Amino acid sequence: FPEKWAATQNNLASACSDRIRGERADNLEQAISFYELALQVYTREAFPEQWAMTQNNLASAYSDRIRGERADNLEQAISFYELALQVRTREAFPEKWAMTQGNLASALLERFKLTEEVRDLEQAIICYRLAAENTPWESRQTDYLEKAADSQYELGIALTQFGQWYDGLAALEASLQTYRQVKNRLARADALQQIARTHYLMSNFDQARTYFRDALRLYLAEQNAVGEAHCRSGLGRLFMRLNFIDDALQELNQACELYRKLENDTRLEEIQQVYQLAQKVKEKQPL
Repeated sequence: FPEKWAATQNNLASACSDRIRGERADNLEQAISFYELALQVYTREAFPEQWAMTQNNLASAYSDRIRGERADNLEQAISFYELALQVRTREAFPEKWAMTQGNLASALLERFKLTEEVRDLEQAIICYRLAAENTPWESRQTDYLEKAADSQYELGIALTQFGQWYDGLAALEASLQTYRQVKNRLARADALQQIARTHYLMSNFDQARTYFRDALRLYLAEQNAVGEAHCRSGLGRLFMRLNFIDDALQELNQACELYRKLENDTRLEEIQQVYQLAQKVKEKQPL
């Protein structure tokens, strides 16, 4: 019964992937071995649908694999997902095609963390959006859209760090729009704050102030002390640049109080230095 034998190998591999007892690394190696055995029968020509399913499963196992080089494992995973998509087309298997697109996007994100290649983020955004557009499940659609927004947010940060200010802002603005769509208020605040910081670095101080204040309102509504502290720090630095020293002192003082409560000594020391500088500036100002 070669077909049932292959099905059982595939099921055994899935069980090993989820196994609790034993070493996680050993369990994953066994899972990979069983998937490879299943592929001896599940060929693309004889069983194309099962072949694609096993390619997807094998990719997931390599994404989680502990042994070997992380970069090599992710390359393998991405390759297997792409193979699965050759059979799992949007026309033939729209739901499975969407799921595999989402899996491929996750692997691309993991590879970006290692290589910092922007093209991986750009491709991940495309994959997540394709998955969102084609999945029949509303909860998955929201999840894929939110992950697309997270990738756009990361892309915006990466581009601004590379000095590509306008492309970075465009990516951040796109993430903001998607966060509005999925009604993630805290993520919107993070995006607004990052946009504000980018405008600040570009010396667009009026825009920076507007975005910082919009972000601060959301952080206050969410009772998010970390975000509030970062926003008040940004506003304090901004007011310093604009020579609004009293406003700067007020924001920096509140930021210091928040960092003290959060026990974030590193940021507290940093903002205290800015606060002391603002005090010295104020002392030198004419009455």
